[in-house]
Amino acid sequence: MKLTDIFEYKNLEFYKEVVNNLNSKINGRVALNPDLQSTHVLYVIKDLMGYSCKTVLEIGTLWGGALLTMMQCKYESKFVSMDMFAGFYPELLGEGNSDQNFGINTIELVTDNVNKNNPHQHEVDLIKGSSHDSEVINYVKGNYPTVELLFIDGDHAKKGVLQDWNDYSDLVTAGGIVVFDDYWVGEYERAAWRKEDEDGVKWMDVVGAVDEITNSKGFSEKWKVIGLFGDKKILERLL
Repeated sequence: MKLTDIFEYKNLEFYKEVVNNLNSKINGRVALNPDLQSTHVLYVIKDLMGYSCKTVLEIGTLWGGALLTMMQCKYESKFVSMDMFAGFYPELLGEGNSDQNFGINTIELVTDNVNKNNPHQHEVDLIKGSSHDSEVINYVKGNYPTVELLFIDGDHAKKGVLQDWNDYSDLVTAGGIVVFDDYWVGEYERAAWRKEDEDGVKWMDVVGAVDEITNSKGFSEKWKVIGLFGDKKILERLL
């Protein structure tokens, strides 16, 4: 896959409208910036992969906006998505930290979203727990030993992003795609969440993590960087 395949794909505005429609219907919201929207690229990538994409693994469900976006694609896949389902970053901000408009993203609410917005009747497995938990890791690897599309949108700390990469990227098959969310550079930097605590310690650093991954020894032997679409950094597995 090449970045031009995405930018030149048919009717990108249609895919944007799909996301906007989901955003108006679901419990909660799709995590997107209205002016700098790029969530629709997940649908485009899924479409481009066609029947080759058998399993999609998502780290960080929230209310299921990105998951549902990919599920609008007609090509059959198994969708696996994990989340704490306990608000925003409970380990950092405290249990029950909630969206001021929509509250807590409980697994019951997300399940309802899936049931009401699954036109192609894809099989879905929602996993409640941390992507860093050994039980979750073992469950995923035991039940889904290969995936074709991995969307990393969980723990945004540099250490957390690196851990998700180390724990799950080996599941991706040759020709498979990894997408990192919230790679905030350029115009997207102005829309980013606050990334440092009061002492100036950076606790959200997707850019730093991804750059470390792509610059690591041996990376280019197994992977290539497709590029950046909005705030989505896209990689492809070669071997």
